[in-house]
Amino acid sequence: MSSITKLPVLPWLMLIAWTVRAQTGGDTVRFVDGVAYYPQKDPRWQNRVGECDKILPDGLVVHEIVESQSIGVYVSPVLSGPRGGRAYGSSFFLKNYSDKTPPQTGQQVRCFAIHTATKTIDGQKMEVWDCGTSDSSSSVTNGVEHFRHGAPPESWKPRVNAELSLAGAVIRVKNRGKEDWPPLLVKLETANGSEFIAQTPALSAGGTVELPLTIFSNTAGESPNQTNLFKKVSIGGNGFQFGAYRL
Repeated sequence: MSSITKLPVLPWLMLIAWTVRAQTGGDTVRFVDGVAYYPQKDPRWQNRVGECDKILPDGLVVHEIVESQSIGVYVSPVLSGPRGGRAYGSSFFLKNYSDKTPPQTGQQVRCFAIHTATKTIDGQKMEVWDCGTSDSSSSVTNGVEHFRHGAPPESWKPRVNAELSLAGAVIRVKNRGKEDWPPLLVKLETANGSEFIAQTPALSAGGTVELPLTIFSNTAGESPNQTNLFKKVSIGGNGFQFGAYRL
């Protein structure tokens, strides 16, 4: 009767934890195409392992490693053939991969990423996976066919952490959070139930912006005035949960 050798579990748990920390920084927010995500709370984000096949200006072509014969770990039944002691799956395109040293062709790549699109490279159609960035600025690459995921549930979005105050005819908004903001909506509600809306510019963590009341408008295109009694102001959107504040 053959015996089964059990591999120690702890090293694998440590490896998974290292992979997550390396690409997401724990519970930090990652931005993909201007949308903020909490990767650790979003099941669409997955660990990806592969070998760098090609380095392009906007990302990496990675050959998925689905089985490593040296450690005997089975990951996926889709194989395209063994190579160098490993079995490989399909190639995928990886955006915003970051590491202490730039990747080299043939180097193993480990990351935590979200599937965002498809892309054709050298006549081959492949999935696009994105590791995200630590800021909200991102560009859409030419030749990428994006598909909609739908808005992430509210529980996955970071909540706006702001400080707001009214000084004369100006609302002062300060970003008290650790994440940079993309442009956010500001909803100003008066005591009689009227709502006026404006938009902030992108604002870095710790930054402050002043919004004149004249840039707010309701559905009729009217602006509030200083005689209005303001009940509350809400700020959020664009990947962030709204936070409500009293002035």
